[in-house]
Amino acid sequence: MYNKEALLKALIEKNLPKEFSHITSIKDFVTLNLKQSEKPDAAFPFVCPVSNTELNGLNRFLFLWKCGCVFSEKALEQIKDGEKKCLICTKPYSSDEVISLNYTEEEQFRMQREIIEKKEQQKKDKKVNLPLFVPY
Repeated sequence: MYNKEALLKALIEKNLPKEFSHITSIKDFVTLNLKQSEKPDAAFPFVCPVSNTELNGLNRFLFLWKCGCVFSEKALEQIKDGEKKCLICTKPYSSDEVISLNYTEEEQFRMQREIIEKKEQQKKDKKVNLPLFVPY
């Protein structure tokens, strides 16, 4: 998770650190929809909107790329395979659009590598000459 304002400023000024090279435009990040804890003296300010599990770093939390809604992993596991719709906003999603908020360092490195490889492949695909006529 990053501060959106600081990230946008760094993108505009083109001074992102090297470890953020996978972020090249606003399409590369999403605003998270977090539920605040209703307890005034809560040690952790955010909770899962389904299970009320605290977002404390001990429990694994996930978010959906399409809508940014954040859930505990346990809550999202309760969704049946055929019903891949967000529990809050009901937008449909696929399994590859579920992103963890607390990856291990190894998982983070692997994900960054995959993102960079995917972007490079997309650039290559754009350079391929498309046929003038595409049959139906």
